[in-house]
Amino acid sequence: MTKYSDPSRVSKIAEIEVKVAEVQAQMQDNIDKALARQERVNTVDGKAETMADSSKTFFQRSRNVRRTVQMRYYKLVCIMATVVIVILLYILLPLLM
Repeated sequence: MTKYSDPSRVSKIAEIEVKVAEVQAQMQDNIDKALARQERVNTVDGKAETMADSSKTFFQRSRNVRRTVQMRYYKLVCIMATVVIVILLYILLPLLM
């Protein structure tokens, strides 16, 4: 009891209590910020996973489109080669006989 009756000690205790309250408020603010940051990280992580899935799908579709275009090109080359051969045969066969 004697230590609380001394006014100088009471003011020091009050100062410490104020500092403790300030530190508690600061820590609560830090915890809130950390939780908000974690939510943003989770959001970004989800978006990154979505983008990764989208990129895989894009790669597969682009590969299929490339194959389709190549096959059309090969078909065109075969048709053109056939036409050229037929024309050459049409021209050269009468000359050879």
